[in-house]
Amino acid sequence: IEDNETAFYVFDIVELKRRVAYLRYSLPKQVELCYAVKANPFIAGEISDYVNRLEICSPGEAEVCFSLGVDKSKMVISGVYKTPSVIEKIVKDKSFNGIFTAESVSQWEMLTSLSEKYNRKLSVLLRLTNQSQFGMNKEEIEQIISVRDAEPLTEIIGIQFFSGTQKTSVKKIRHEIEMLDEFISHLRDKYDYNVTELEYGPGFPVAYFNDESFDEQTYLEEFSAT
Repeated sequence: IEDNETAFYVFDIVELKRRVAYLRYSLPKQVELCYAVKANPFIAGEISDYVNRLEICSPGEAEVCFSLGVDKSKMVISGVYKTPSVIEKIVKDKSFNGIFTAESVSQWEMLTSLSEKYNRKLSVLLRLTNQSQFGMNKEEIEQIISVRDAEPLTEIIGIQFFSGTQKTSVKKIRHEIEMLDEFISHLRDKYDYNVTELEYGPGFPVAYFNDESFDEQTYLEEFSAT
């Protein structure tokens, strides 16, 4: 290591697996875990068997995951950087049986067009915005769901919602969950549409430095009671 001339990362895979086990133990049993590959794509192969999904947000991340032999059924092809050529390549791959997200109406239209072109059924999560530039507003999602029967090859399996990072307030998370519950109920009552999956990024806080203090166990207990 002393002779290494470039920067590098060292990962403790045993500790990584312990961390995943700790989160599973601390969260409600019905909660599944999704690893954000952008945290580091090169451990995707190590963590794949220990999480339910892997969130892939760029073509580079996708290439790394494919090269590592990550289970394609666990992949969520997400993010705003979905170039038509990259998404078309994945849709053409008949072995790909993962999920796509639609971050905008134009992304939704791109996915429906490709599903028709290759006669492939696609599973899609619609991303709800947190009032940032990412995702669609409720009205746009409602419009897509209202005409979903016109796109039989593109199955809307649920909603995706990320609201930020380093959120120390469980109260804020509770308000978000209440908002999501209300919206999901509205979709059911008005459009006879049942959300089967909710991918929620709560933005749990993390202590990055030794002098930072954070009672994670109490925080997770309060979240689990929400």
